[in-house]
Amino acid sequence: MKLKMPDLANIMTPGTKKRVLIGGNKAPPRNLSSSFADVLPPPKASTAKSSTTFFSSSTTTTTAKSSDPADCPPIVPKKDTHFDFLLKEMMWLSSDFQQERQRHRISGRKLSSGVRLYHQNRELRARRKKEMEVTKVRGIAKRLSRDVRNYWGKIERVVGYKQKASAEENR
Repeated sequence: MKLKMPDLANIMTPGTKKRVLIGGNKAPPRNLSSSFADVLPPPKASTAKSSTTFFSSSTTTTTAKSSDPADCPPIVPKKDTHFDFLLKEMMWLSSDFQQERQRHRISGRKLSSGVRLYHQNRELRARRKKEMEVTKVRGIAKRLSRDVRNYWGKIERVVGYKQKASAEENR
């Protein structure tokens, strides 16, 4: 592809402020742009944006869009293409992943709180078990002490009865 050198008129338009080097390292003289002012076409009075480059002399123009709905063509509903279905699938997958992540996060919270409660209850159960053992031992000690008291009470009655019987014989 052969590149053409742009002509000087397209490079030195009134809107550009660059100095373009043409033909090696020599810069054009400063008064050259003023001497080509009569050759250049007058600027257009529209909302046109002109873009010039070193290797192309194309200008792009844009016009203001009409705000009148009567000028607009009727909107025709388009059929869904494969890409549209793909985008819908991606949106669905995105929401599905978000819901799945939220569900996993909630189940993780429930599981961790259950484990925490298990260990708290395990300590509580161990404490209660010790307390139950202590109360059980106290109950056994209470029964034994009552049995011992009753035994010695019976012995005292027997001794009292023998003392009474020996006192009556001595009389």
